[in-house]
Amino acid sequence: MNITRNLLLLTLIASMPLSAANYGTVTLTHLLPSKEDSTWVREKQVTPMYPKAFAMNGIVGCGVFEISLDDSGNTQNVSLVSSVPERIIFRPSKKVIESWRWQLNADKSASAETKILRLDYCMGQGTQQDVEEQCQAQATLACEQ
Repeated sequence: MNITRNLLLLTLIASMPLSAANYGTVTLTHLLPSKEDSTWVREKQVTPMYPKAFAMNGIVGCGVFEISLDDSGNTQNVSLVSSVPERIIFRPSKKVIESWRWQLNADKSASAETKILRLDYCMGQGTQQDVEEQCQAQATLACEQ
């Protein structure tokens, strides 16, 4: 019994990465319109989670998305404008974007709106702050092949 448990523990430890200090983060950038000029803003202004499948497969990159909202703030369409790596991040990102709920921005009248947003997926070693800073720098680079 103890041998089985010890073998299981050893297997788990051996399968762990050498460095436990791997972090994944996502940066959201409002390209058009700016967040301040938007008719619709996300109800919950939390950073999207790094997709588990991306982390498990070491996927990093970026995607630029066009999001169409109707005059009630309902998402009508999400399309990929560009991404690196090409098209891999579209399906998981689209799922996240479609789950967002939108509310009317202060001092704005309800109307349909098309948004261009960018999501950067970054992973690295060091501290969480190091990876977030790397992601902020990545967000300034072109997101195309």
